[in-house]
Amino acid sequence: MGFIIVFGLLILAGIIWHEIDAYNEGGMIMGVLGAIFLGIVLIALPFVRIGVEGDIREVKALERTIEFAREHDQKLENAAILMKVADTNEWIARVQFFKNEKTFWFGVFIPKEINELKPIS
Repeated sequence: MGFIIVFGLLILAGIIWHEIDAYNEGGMIMGVLGAIFLGIVLIALPFVRIGVEGDIREVKALERTIEFAREHDQKLENAAILMKVADTNEWIARVQFFKNEKTFWFGVFIPKEINELKPIS
């Protein structure tokens, strides 16, 4: 959200600067750069959200796999599954941090569903 506001203000400042001094190209350049960066952010937003939503589904699939294995007393390769669980828990903690803490800039890119995830044990 912060990126959108900053680049929107950059465009607005460029327009105002160009209106005040039409012979100075600085305002026009600032507005064009703001528009380019805003376009990049708006294009990237859906792709980032899709990636995070896919990772959330992977976490839920891992949880179901572990539950199934525990219910049916299947011997899993303990080292491999523990590494996957550790990586998944690290990812959950990192993304929840970006969603909730001091991340006005990145929070809009992450779906609210991430807060429902709990570390796998």
